[in-house]
Amino acid sequence: MLDVLLLERPGEHCFYFERHPLAKPAAEKTHKKSGRLHRTRNALRKSYEALESKLPIEERLCSNLRNHEGITLHVPSHVSPDAATRLFLSFLKKCVKTHRRWLLADGVLAALGATLVWLPGPNIFFLYPAIRALGHYYAQAGGSKHQKPKGLTVQHCALLDGFPRLSVPEMMVKSEEIESKFGFNQLGSFLRKKYGAQ
Repeated sequence: MLDVLLLERPGEHCFYFERHPLAKPAAEKTHKKSGRLHRTRNALRKSYEALESKLPIEERLCSNLRNHEGITLHVPSHVSPDAATRLFLSFLKKCVKTHRRWLLADGVLAALGATLVWLPGPNIFFLYPAIRALGHYYAQAGGSKHQKPKGLTVQHCALLDGFPRLSVPEMMVKSEEIESKFGFNQLGSFLRKKYGAQ
């Protein structure tokens, strides 16, 4: 079960989650295989995982959804479960559409870059588009998996109430309480980076 928070700020909604560092999703367990294709696929997956922390949180969330059957969406008290469900499904639909488009574009660039494999040195024209195509594939796969409300549970969380009205310093204090409740450890860093808090 993946915990996702709906964080509200004036004029925007943000869905926040953290991937548990000790969790090893079943989808990522692989058996030892040999062959050039398998080695290339493993190299791309490891490169994607190294790049993952620098990706937008929306893409990371959709990507991680592919490994989860259930989602608990924690929302402020004033947001009804129906409204929260509609908002989340609308977010997923938009993400799937965006990442399918980029998957196609980066896939084409990777295929073109693969023709340059005979050149000496690292083939950046293949590698980067291939890594991004893999990321877009993961994101659209995760978003597609949860296009229906089945497996989505909405829960009210009083700690998220009044979040839009908080000043940035107050928001940082509140983030510590939220981290403690959900076992998160990067929410404060995320908010500092997003809102320029000191």
